[in-house]
Amino acid sequence: MYNSRCLLIGLLLFIFCSYEEKICACTKEYMPVIAGGEQFNNFCLATCAGYDEDEIIIFNN
Repeated sequence: MYNSRCLLIGLLLFIFCSYEEKICACTKEYMPVIAGGEQFNNFCLATCAGYDEDEIIIFNN
């Protein structure tokens, strides 16, 4: 059976691990988009910045 100390340590580790930085790998293609009033070089960079797909506006040339 788990004691309260182990449970607390497990909870703290879970919280710490939940806040780890997300790793993103995007290509360097230039297809500009706007999200949150900020311009990004491509869709992938905007999603890595934390914007949802429905918040991203793609420029059509």
